Amino acid sequence: MSLPMNNIVERQNRYENIQKIAAFRQIYEDAKFWLKIQTILSVPIVIILSIIAIYINESFQNEVTIIFAITSFLITVLNVTFFPYIIKKLKTKAALVQEYFDCTVLTIEWNFVQHRNKPNSEDILKYSSKYIKKNITAKFENWYSYKVTNLPLPIARIVCQRTNCWWDIELREKLNNWIIGFNSVAFIFLIILSCFNNLNITTVITNVAIPLIPLIVFSCSCFSENKSTIDSLSQRKNYIEEVIDNVFKNEDSKDDLEIISRNIQDIIFSNRANNFIILTSIYKRFKKNMEEGMNFSVSEFIKKYEEKNNYC
Repeated sequence: MSLPMNNIVERQNRYENIQKIAAFRQIYEDAKFWLKIQTILSVPIVIILSIIAIYINESFQNEVTIIFAITSFLITVLNVTFFPYIIKKLKTKAALVQEYFDCTVLTIEWNFVQHRNKPNSEDILKYSSKYIKKNITAKFENWYSYKVTNLPLPIARIVCQRTNCWWDIELREKLNNWIIGFNSVAFIFLIILSCFNNLNITTVITNVAIPLIPLIVFSCSCFSENKSTIDSLSQRKNYIEEVIDNVFKNEDSKDDLEIISRNIQDIIFSNRANNFIILTSIYKRFKKNMEEGMNFSVSEFIKKYEEKNNYC
């Protein structure tokens, strides 16, 4: 049995790094809690209000219009002020812990210019303990594919960073398709209900369309953030593919690859801190297929790398 060419797998499964995984998972969960509240207010509550407005007695329509308009306004204000602020704050905090994990496991130098201080041990202990206590059966081992042990460290780093891009792009494309589909169905459903109840245009606008404003704002924001993230990740992935091609051509030295990894890591942090977060239920739905795809992708690269070295 051949010896591993790097210690990424061994390092990522050390207890102190498992704690980092649990910590940033918990902070992301805290951010997702506020996203869930935002989603509940912006989607089911808003749709229920619109349905109620369709069937409300005409004698109460003026009062209902005012109440629904105020409710819609308040939810919209929360969608553009409070929720983005609290979620962004938690995302940045989680991204910083994840950056610490990556720098430790992939042995990438910490960027003290961009991040003055590393996350403190007390915070990591607090959040990791909370997460582990709530998720006793959670698995933390092998965050990155165990197959990267068959690659030299400078190249293994790049491959691990590439998997981050692939994973995010796949999930976000599926999510954007779901957003478009759900909103289309919701709007068509409400239009059909309005037609069946013979509502005039004015009533549809004031009692049905206006309460939907928070849903429209929320959906557009989610779609826009995801689209921006997908474009950014695609560019980053293409850049990494170019780096990988250069590896096979021996155009990048070990020092070059270390600098490239640090630059890629800065982009990864920026994306993590600014990306629209994905709810755990959606993540779990696609997790198995994503992991299989990740391991297959790594295997293909290793095979290509070994063929190149054998040929040389």
